[in-house]
Amino acid sequence: LIGIGKTKPVLDGDTVVGVDGITIDTTSGVRVQNFIVQNFASDGIFLNNSNSNMIKGNIVNGNGDEGIELENSDGNLIKENTTNGNVNEGIDLGNSNKNIIKGNTVNGNGEEGIELDDSDSNLIKNNTTNEC
Repeated sequence: LIGIGKTKPVLDGDTVVGVDGITIDTTSGVRVQNFIVQNFASDGIFLNNSNSNMIKGNIVNGNGDEGIELENSDGNLIKENTTNGNVNEGIDLGNSNKNIIKGNTVNGNGEEGIELDDSDSNLIKNNTTNEC
């Protein structure tokens, strides 16, 4: 899924109740790039039991839970995304190992900027965070 155009395509969950913006479930080899994902009741982008995916160049704002969440997902690349104003974490890894979190901008989310919970051997490099 690659957003193409002069401006990034917008996925706006303003009228949708209780769902994630983009869910990748039990899948590998998916690329999500150049979208604006905003105002969903849950996560902006959610990977569950999904390995070797790329989440790149997205703007993930104002979602009701995490901006980008990985749960039981290994070997993913989370690169050059911006997460702002999500209720909980900007980027959250739970039981997710050997991921690369690189070059992201994480600002003004309700809790942590980048959280790793029971997650090992992840590379966290060149990210910018400014959390309250």
